[in-house]
Amino acid sequence: MEGKRWAVLLVILFALFYLVVTGWRTAPFYYLTVGELLAEAPRWQEREVRVRGELEPGSVMQWPSPPPLPAGGAPVVTGMVLREGEARLVLRYAGELPSRVRPGRPLVADGRLGKDGVFYAHRLLVQCPSRYDPERHEPGTEPGGERGNEAGSDSGVEEQ
Repeated sequence: MEGKRWAVLLVILFALFYLVVTGWRTAPFYYLTVGELLAEAPRWQEREVRVRGELEPGSVMQWPSPPPLPAGGAPVVTGMVLREGEARLVLRYAGELPSRVRPGRPLVADGRLGKDGVFYAHRLLVQCPSRYDPERHEPGTEPGGERGNEAGSDSGVEEQ
């Protein structure tokens, strides 16, 4: 009888351990704002981080990647500025921009803050608006604002 209790206890502990590990892996990774990242820049340098800010109007510049391209490398490099209030962050992204990138639209970028103060993003997400704002409504879009991901996700970001 004592052996059965230990077996049941081991199964329960293993199940709890499994739930904790899988829950931790799939837990959402929240982002830092541009101001938070810049306020603690030395702490975040050369570490993988996610940052959110609005795309500053007129800040997007694109140029060809210098040859030779690494395997799977993008032929275009994009530079832009993310802002939050008075805080500004220069961002570099090698890859095709998501189709919904627009000035003033919130972006979420995954990457690393370089020692030079530039954020090198390897993934760029467009945060979709959560409600209709008539002043930001663009002609040609559906009434009520744009939809989320084409796949119907309501996660609030469009992945590229």
